Amino acid sequence: MEFKQLSWFDCTVGQFQDVQDIISQTNITPTDFVLEVGDVFFDLDEDMTDSELRKLKQAISFITKPVICKLNTQNLKSFNKLSIAKFIDLDVLLVSNSFIDALPKVAKLLYDFDDVEDVKLTDVYKAFEDYIKYRSDVYKKYPNLFDANDEEEEDYEDEEEEEETKPLDPGSVWMRTIFAITQGDITKYTHVMGLPHILVFNWVSLSESLKTSKQTQIQ
Repeated sequence: MEFKQLSWFDCTVGQFQDVQDIISQTNITPTDFVLEVGDVFFDLDEDMTDSELRKLKQAISFITKPVICKLNTQNLKSFNKLSIAKFIDLDVLLVSNSFIDALPKVAKLLYDFDDVEDVKLTDVYKAFEDYIKYRSDVYKKYPNLFDANDEEEEDYEDEEEEEETKPLDPGSVWMRTIFAITQGDITKYTHVMGLPHILVFNWVSLSESLKTSKQTQIQ
């Protein structure tokens, strides 16, 4: 039995997840590892010779290398033009899921795919990596805004100190932020959620700065 030499360019998002699941297994022999990974990409015979196993191991050796690919810009949304609603959806996905689980969900939102499982990994991987960096840069650009969110969560927990409380999930934290921006006016919700996230962050950041400046003057 012959095996084509594979690379990450031959791998779909679904296959990438399957491979990562196999890699995460702790009680698996080297031979079983090769067979399980190989089974993701090939229709294997039940009985394989040592020579075929060596060929199979070589064919899937690409999984030990990092995923390196160019950015696929076709149908990719501009990060800095994402609405605050879309930014929140992506943020919740990244906070609530592991890297592997978040990949298809984030890619689906960034490219508007109906289904990502059969999409080539290299068609979405760079965008996923780039968006994680973009999100990190946004957090660094608006430290006061996101610190304020943390403080609100701490205040909430203090109010409920007599009860057994759990940290607010990221979706709840964002909803509290949007509630504050709309001043509790539900008729403004749809409009605000459709605004570019950068515009919203600049507005909130300015409001926080003015509030701090006013408090300083009073003191």
